[in-house]
Amino acid sequence: MKRRNRGQILVLFTLSLVVLIGMAALGVDVGYMYSVRHDLQRCADAGALAGASRFIPGPGEIGGWSDPGAQAEATARATDYASKDNVIQTRLLSQPGDNVIVTFDQGPDKIKVQTERTVPLFFAKLFLGPTKRITAYAVAEAASVSVNTTCLAPFGIPLPWEEHGTDPYKFEKGVDIVTNLADYITVNPDGSTSSKDELTDTSHPCYGHPEVTHWSYLTHDNVSAREYRDRHLCRGSLMALKIGEPGKTQEPGHFLALDYSGLVTPGSCPPGVTPNSGADFYKYMIMNRDCSTGCRVSISQGDPLPQIPVKPGDMVGPTIQAVAPTYYKDPLGFIGTWPETNSLMNGNGATSDYDGGDYNETNADWDFTANTPQEDVTETRHITIPVYDPNVSPAPGKSNIQPVAFIGFWIQDISENQGTIIGRVKSISGPGGVVGPGGAETLKTLRLVE
Repeated sequence: MKRRNRGQILVLFTLSLVVLIGMAALGVDVGYMYSVRHDLQRCADAGALAGASRFIPGPGEIGGWSDPGAQAEATARATDYASKDNVIQTRLLSQPGDNVIVTFDQGPDKIKVQTERTVPLFFAKLFLGPTKRITAYAVAEAASVSVNTTCLAPFGIPLPWEEHGTDPYKFEKGVDIVTNLADYITVNPDGSTSSKDELTDTSHPCYGHPEVTHWSYLTHDNVSAREYRDRHLCRGSLMALKIGEPGKTQEPGHFLALDYSGLVTPGSCPPGVTPNSGADFYKYMIMNRDCSTGCRVSISQGDPLPQIPVKPGDMVGPTIQAVAPTYYKDPLGFIGTWPETNSLMNGNGATSDYDGGDYNETNADWDFTANTPQEDVTETRHITIPVYDPNVSPAPGKSNIQPVAFIGFWIQDISENQGTIIGRVKSISGPGGVVGPGGAETLKTLRLVE
């Protein structure tokens, strides 16, 4: 019995020793693979940040995130910087099978960089094979930040697009062409940016397209077919700022209303006003014209623009109550001279603006020569709202938008019963410090997203 026990112990010891050696060998190789992945991650991070830097245009650089030339330059930067560091003891791309993969399917101004290397194993070949493919990735973006965007109306709209699909109310990815913000800016020799002059700059998308769509207050609709300018960010172009009709929404359940309750600067609201997700606070934010005394939605310099929650529901009632509560009580149903107390259409316009009572006159309150509102039209009709890229639309139901720019609008009209607001573009303020007349300046910063 004793000899047999000694034999069993020897067998068990031998088996245990094999297991222990195998575990030790596996531990050595696993630690080695973790070291390789750590180095690959560092390379991916550096490459992603370098690639995203192309989306902050430098002197002489043109083309935004969706431009093939800009993406090619971003790919070159990403690959160059990703391969500057060593993976263990040799630089990435110096070994057979090394790879840097760059893609742009993460959304506007974002770049994904994946780094790869195949490494030999030492002791764990029996368990894992002779080699192992190690990968790491990083996503970086040139995130918009704002210097002085402090007073925003709670509407959020997509950038306009050239319609090439079958549904004019829906953006069809890969078919319709979104207007490129970079086409509206000039990069100065010192690296700063400014808005292009659409009257003199031949590269401006609106150059040579002077036709501005006219409007009727009787039909609450454009008089003729929308012009070229309405598909681009031209001054005076018409855009829907708030949709009231379900069949005309780009995404189901998204009527372009936003919930600012979580973005209000703490302590900025006057006594008795508490930020919340209800209809009353949404209505208050529409009328919140004086940000020095009212609630502020402020984004500090250097902070990435936050995602803004979409407000579910059509919000027709609160919108009409805030914009023009007595607007349709006049038989003619136009924006008249009566006072709209505490509303966006608070009437300061003179009767002469309406051409002696011809309320169907389309240029009564808009100066088509200067392409600006008439000077004596009420200032409360000027608002600033965030815009997003329709390539990254909010999901149906409760979701968010990611602002890419801010647009200054002048309110043209609000439709009867439906609460659809139509505005004309006044100014553009968006990526890279674009400044339009009266607009707020915005900047960009680099950051890792993943």
